[in-house]
Amino acid sequence: ILNFATHGREIVSIPNFPQNLERGFRDVEYTDVVYIPKKKFRMEKEKGYKGLVKGGRARLLFADEVECVDVQVDENGEVSEISVNIVPKQETEEGKAADEKRRKGLATIVWVSSKAVECEARMYGKLFNSCVVDGKHWNAEMAAKLQGVDFLELYNKESLVVKKILAEPSAVPKEAVDQLHWQFYQLGYFVVDSDSTRENPVFNLSVELKKGF
Repeated sequence: ILNFATHGREIVSIPNFPQNLERGFRDVEYTDVVYIPKKKFRMEKEKGYKGLVKGGRARLLFADEVECVDVQVDENGEVSEISVNIVPKQETEEGKAADEKRRKGLATIVWVSSKAVECEARMYGKLFNSCVVDGKHWNAEMAAKLQGVDFLELYNKESLVVKKILAEPSAVPKEAVDQLHWQFYQLGYFVVDSDSTRENPVFNLSVELKKGF
């Protein structure tokens, strides 16, 4: 964020439960470097796309409106860094109303600051591939029998995918906490794994958002 020194702030207050503000807020450090999901940036705007594009604007969730002014790519042509400016808020009542009206049409992007902690996320999916035969759902053993194959052939090799993610420091417990659970934005609900340590936090996916089999 190029103009962070003049328009940024050190702390952003974020609701613990956006649908129920009475359940409190948490303070999150805000820095001149933030990380956003890769899928939330494209070089050019496409129909139906909701994210930040080169030369465009978007809102950082619970923080600021930003405008992309430059993009850096690596030797493989992949975007490696996005330079943005915070769009200053207008102070007059008329200006505030105009800001609010404009921002309603902007994409909102989740982010973490440079203070984020790298964690291991174990993404669990369905154990077996399609167990539908002739339009009916069966257990894996019966589905395999009907298809004339061993049921292990229906085993989903991607039923567990391990990813590295960045999380707010507050998501990482300072000591072992049994069954501590969180919702990670746009991913799902996670529970702390028994393998987790302060140095190597591990979270297990328990319920994925908007996922259908």
